[in-house]
Amino acid sequence: MRSHFTSILFILFAIVANAAENRDNNISIKSIVPGNGAEKIQIVEQRISANIGMDGSYVECYYHLRNTGKQTEAEMGVPIMFFSPSTRNLKLYQAQDYDVLLNNRTVNRRLIYLNPVLKKATQGAGDLKSIQRFYKQQLPAHIWRILFAEGEEIQLIVRFRIQAGKTPSYRYFDYQLQGSSLWKGTIQHTSLSLNLSNISPDLILSLSPKRYEQTQNQWKWEYLNKSPKDRILLKYETAYGKHNRLEQREEAKETSSLYYLNDKKISLKKAEKIKKSDLAFVKRPNDVVINIYTRDFVLKDFYNKIEQRFPDAKRTLEKSKPQLFDKEYLLILEGKRISGSKIFEKLYEMDASNIKSLKINERKGYRTEIIIDIKKFEIYSA
Repeated sequence: MRSHFTSILFILFAIVANAAENRDNNISIKSIVPGNGAEKIQIVEQRISANIGMDGSYVECYYHLRNTGKQTEAEMGVPIMFFSPSTRNLKLYQAQDYDVLLNNRTVNRRLIYLNPVLKKATQGAGDLKSIQRFYKQQLPAHIWRILFAEGEEIQLIVRFRIQAGKTPSYRYFDYQLQGSSLWKGTIQHTSLSLNLSNISPDLILSLSPKRYEQTQNQWKWEYLNKSPKDRILLKYETAYGKHNRLEQREEAKETSSLYYLNDKKISLKKAEKIKKSDLAFVKRPNDVVINIYTRDFVLKDFYNKIEQRFPDAKRTLEKSKPQLFDKEYLLILEGKRISGSKIFEKLYEMDASNIKSLKINERKGYRTEIIIDIKKFEIYSA
């Protein structure tokens, strides 16, 4: 019996491997998606980390979830991450190899079930149109339920292994950020990092989008108070071949810098026209990208973040002109004094949901203090 089962697994693996080697296997990794009862659930923060190997990747996704409504039992799950009309074995769409943890406690795999509609579509002769609809519309395929009390916050971790995307000429890692359009509210913080496991950097063909921070064999993207829909795409070779790596590196050195003003791409000519008095801070995450932020943009963003919880502080602060803000105010963040351009950087990067208290302390003859304390929220290690 064991031998017969092993033979079946081997045959299935051979079918999948053969198809992947000869055509694009359309693998696109996606975040969790909501189901029934999750209408009031917000993703406050999401952190995705992927260790990329030659044949596949190990992905770990952390989510800080908040129920913005009354008590609910919310469905959520993982969508289909590949679709191929040539796949004859529809049971492959039922495959499940996810580890799910709630507040650092493992969810029994028996409690993770296949969406009944998908289950029906993969039985008998199958219904490829329904399967394709699941793939394109990012509907939850493998589902679990979470009971949320009113206003409750939960930490969710999803781990899984997935094979590399393959074409006849290269392999790839493809992660499609979905933003917050499927969930309640805005995602306040998103980070995604890629780490090379057993791949030489010299085998990398391309990586996009370009706005990443790089340290050795790791690339990282950060998004604050946005609904990112970027497609993180890494293409790489399996061996030195058609592409001249040295030539590519030399071309990369000659590539012009990419300039972004308040998160929007601009030309060098426009970047040179920015007045110093309007400048808040500049960040250079890598050798190519230069992020420029203006005082007016940063302060408006901060005022919008605190408007609901600290309206009085907002009304007081917005009376100051952006050009004079750092001369009139001093930031005290968790007891530490912050001044100059660092004020703007800290205010822009601040997660409004984590602010415990915000006070304005006026002092005669001195700069007014903005005193901010942050909530201590225990983070479970995955």
